[in-house]
Amino acid sequence: MRRCFQAGALVVFRNLFSNALSHGIANHSVVIECESDRSEIKVQITNRCDDIDETELPRLAERFYQRDLSRCQTGNHSGLGLSICVDTLNLLNGRLQLELPQKDRFRATVFLLTGTRSIASNLFIERGDLC
Repeated sequence: MRRCFQAGALVVFRNLFSNALSHGIANHSVVIECESDRSEIKVQITNRCDDIDETELPRLAERFYQRDLSRCQTGNHSGLGLSICVDTLNLLNGRLQLELPQKDRFRATVFLLTGTRSIASNLFIERGDLC
């Protein structure tokens, strides 16, 4: 069970980090913040971005959706990354929130439950691997 969780979490964070680096504005940092309490772990990945309209946010997690079609020619992006994150987090009893905290900032936040019913509590909180 733990290995399944680790593999799923690795897929989620690898996709989110790849997106932040690939789709963010070049030569700007990616900020990663994490915190936890008794009920959940929260990991935020924030990067600078081109102008994204607030109404476009829900579409970003749709399968095969790509804002910039020129990126699909590189062969590195298929428009599946965020939808894979959403599906994987659903299996892990977590969720993904996408937001624009500022006009030129994009943030993906991963929420994972902690506690006795959560696999995340055994992996992250007790071992101290994440927060």
